[in-house]
Amino acid sequence: MLKVKFIGASEGVTGSCAWLWHTDSDTQFLVDCGMHQGSHDELWKNYQSFEFDPRNIKYVLLTHAHIDHCGLIPKLVKGGFKGWVYCTQATKDVAMHMLKDAAKLSDLYNESDIQLIKWHVIDSGGFSWNKTLRLADGLSATFKRGSHVLGACGISIRWSSPDYPGELKSIFFSGDIGSQAEGNQYLPLMKSDHYPCPQSDYIVMESTYGAIARDNEFKDAERRINTLGEIISETAFRNGGTVLIPAFSFHRTQEIMSDLLVWQRKAWAASKYAPLMGNKKIKNDGSEAFENPLRAIVHSPLGSKVSEVYAHQLSKKLSNGKYQYLNSELAGRLECPEEDVARIFRNFCDEGSAYSQGHIIRNLCVQGKHNSQTDNRYQKTIEHYSVIVASSGMCDNGPVVEYINRMKRDPKHTIILTGYQSPGSLGGQLLNGRGNSKAKVVNMSGYYSGHADQQKLLDYAFSLGKYSEGARPAKIFINHGEKNSKEALKAELLKRADQCHADDRNVDGVEIARSEWFDLNAGAYIDECKTSEGSLIERLISIEDKINRLTDEISALRLQ
Repeated sequence: MLKVKFIGASEGVTGSCAWLWHTDSDTQFLVDCGMHQGSHDELWKNYQSFEFDPRNIKYVLLTHAHIDHCGLIPKLVKGGFKGWVYCTQATKDVAMHMLKDAAKLSDLYNESDIQLIKWHVIDSGGFSWNKTLRLADGLSATFKRGSHVLGACGISIRWSSPDYPGELKSIFFSGDIGSQAEGNQYLPLMKSDHYPCPQSDYIVMESTYGAIARDNEFKDAERRINTLGEIISETAFRNGGTVLIPAFSFHRTQEIMSDLLVWQRKAWAASKYAPLMGNKKIKNDGSEAFENPLRAIVHSPLGSKVSEVYAHQLSKKLSNGKYQYLNSELAGRLECPEEDVARIFRNFCDEGSAYSQGHIIRNLCVQGKHNSQTDNRYQKTIEHYSVIVASSGMCDNGPVVEYINRMKRDPKHTIILTGYQSPGSLGGQLLNGRGNSKAKVVNMSGYYSGHADQQKLLDYAFSLGKYSEGARPAKIFINHGEKNSKEALKAELLKRADQCHADDRNVDGVEIARSEWFDLNAGAYIDECKTSEGSLIERLISIEDKINRLTDEISALRLQ
C-alpha cells in the first residue's frame, strides 16, 4: 500500500510537505519539506516537532528551491534524517544559497546542518525528462519540467501493489505551477510546464491563484517590456529621476535583468522613446556607444550568487541536444544565439557587468568583491544609475530599504513593485498608499507572477499533452492555497469535468487536501481511530501470546 498525508500547505500557501509511506517496502519519504512564512502564527509552526520521526524518512523529493518548499530540510537533518534529497542540479545549487541565507535569519538550524544534507542530483550525465528513478522495490519516481523557477519540477510517483498484480499506480505532485504556456512562453527565461502524466491516478496540485483570472495584457511579453521601458524613459530621461525595482533574489531578479537587456538592445530603438538614446558615437577603443545609454545596477548579494547558477544552468542541454530550461524566445527578443544568453549572465557574474553599445547592467555584488555601501555610496548610486534593482522583494530587508528611505521623498523617482507584497510589509504599505512616499509607486507584479492563474491551472489539470495513450481517470487533491482559492478552483475543476471537452483528462473526483492519511490503493481516507484500535488489539494479542509461551516454558522447566 502507498498512503499519503498532507502535513504542510494544507491550510495556506507555505510550508509545503507531503508525507508518503510505501508499506510493502516500509519506505517513508517526503515530497518537499518547506518552511512556514508570514505571520507569527505561521512562523511558530516551524518550531514544532515533525509529525514523523526524521530518522525514519528515507528520501525527500524536492520540487524546487523556494524556502517554503525546502526550508526545513536542515531541521530534518538536525533531527536525524540520514536519507537523500532528490532534485535537479539547479534546485540543489540554488537551495544551498537560499538555505544559508535563511540560516542567518533563523535559529532553527545553522550552516553545519545545511552542509550535512545528502543530495542526489537527478540530471547529471546524459539526462532526459521522464527518466525513472528507483526508490525501493515496487516504488519509483519521475521528474517533469516546471516553469515556476529555474530547476522546478513536477514529480510522478509510481508503485506496485499485491492488490493490483502487473499494474503500476501513479500519483503526480505539481509543486508550484508556472505561468508559461505552450505557444506563449511570455516570461523571460523558462520553457513551459510539462503536464501531469496521462496515467496518473491522482494529481496533487497547488491553488495559489485558483480564484484569479489574469488579464491577457499581463501575458504579453512585448507589452510588459514596453511598459517597463516607458516607465524608465519617463522617469530617468525626461524627469531626471531614478527607477528603483525591489526584487526577490531568486528568479525575479534574473527575469528583470533579462527584460532590461531586451529594452537596451532591441525594444528601445523600436519605440517612440528611441530619440532619448541620442546618436551613436565612436569611443577611443573604436567601439560604438550611444550618447545617452541606459545604466542599470543590481544590488543583491544573494541575487548575485543565484545568478551564477543561472549562468551555468541556462546553457545546460538534454541528451537529445535541446536546452533543458532556456526559453528560445528570449534569444529571439535579444536577437542573439541561444548560447549567448548564458554568456551574458556569466559576464554579469564574472566580470561584474553586461555591456552593449554603452548600455550597462552592473553587478554591485560580484562574488568575492562585494562592495559594501556607505551612506554616501547609496546616494551616489541613485545619482549615477537610471535603474536600481535591489533586494529584497517585499522591501522589508536588504539594501532596498535604504534606497527607499532616500528616494521616497522625491517625486521625480519611481518605485516599481514586481512581486507579491504581504499586507504587513513595507512593500504592502507602498502598494496601498500608506508608505509615506512622494515617489511614484507602480505595481507591475501582474506581469511577472510566476504562479499559474485559474485558467492555466485548469489547463494543467485536464490537458493530456502529446501522450494521451493509456490515459486514466484521475482524482485531484487541491493543496497550497488559501481557503477561497481552493474552493474557487474546486468549483471550476468540477464544472470543466462536467463539460467533457474533447481530449481532456477524465477527472473522477476533486477534493481539498486534508491532513489525514489517505490510502492511495483503496482510494479512501484511513479511519485512524479504527487503525489505532486495531493496532492496540494486535499488540495485546501478541503480548498475550508471549506470556502464554513464557508460562509454558516455565511449567516445562519445573517439570524437569
